[in-house]
Amino acid sequence: MTDITLPAAPAPDILRRLVFARQFLEHAKAHMAGGTDLDFMIATHGADNAIEFLLKLIADHVRYEEVSGRALPETQLAKIVGELAKFLREKHGLTLPYIQEIKALRQVRNLVQHGSFTPGADIERQLTIAERFFARACTCFFRSEERRVGKECRS
Repeated sequence: MTDITLPAAPAPDILRRLVFARQFLEHAKAHMAGGTDLDFMIATHGADNAIEFLLKLIADHVRYEEVSGRALPETQLAKIVGELAKFLREKHGLTLPYIQEIKALRQVRNLVQHGSFTPGADIERQLTIAERFFARACTCFFRSEERRVGKECRS
């Protein structure tokens, strides 16, 4: 099986799931606007979910498992990021954007999830990172589908 040339338009199923990823992110932004500690905690989880979901969509889009012959880790974000970044670099000459920021967001999400931390106003920075990652991923991997995905989320 050969891999695809990137950026490439996503298959209909992947486009549908891109809309879901965008909706995760929009839901997180709505919670950030709520302004309470609970809203900030939910927004942190939403941003992290959107990023993980998008990473797995990128892997599906480039047929990671078919081309590499390996399964992507299910739950360990650092391993997902590492393996996907290596694959994209070796097979497509592309860099996965915001790797360190994605890993940092997961660390914050873990602290929030286990009750050790309330993100407060830092959630705005985290959501900015998630927004930039989404936009960059759409441009680099999905042939600028962000506008279409964003529009479909709002209709």
